Amino acid sequence: MKYEGKDFSYQAIFDFINIYSETFVFRKDEDVAVSAASKPWLSERVPQVTSDSADDICLKKEGALCVIYVAKDAATAKANNEQLNELYSTG
Repeated sequence: MKYEGKDFSYQAIFDFINIYSETFVFRKDEDVAVSAASKPWLSERVPQVTSDSADDICLKKEGALCVIYVAKDAATAKANNEQLNELYSTG
């Protein structure tokens, strides 16, 4: 494969190489594919905000109001889960 073009800009070279590229050709076995299945907070009605879930749930969402309920610990949050579900259903 030889580039015969006269334009050596990054975009021209990228467009040329991209035609011949294949998805996952150089993927190694230890690479982990990220999918919605690996993100359980996406299927929870009232998910817990953690460093992994914050962007998907709240921080990088446009056009939505993000409300964060703060509890003393996980046991307290689970005890109040019924109230959280009621708040969710009224919205």
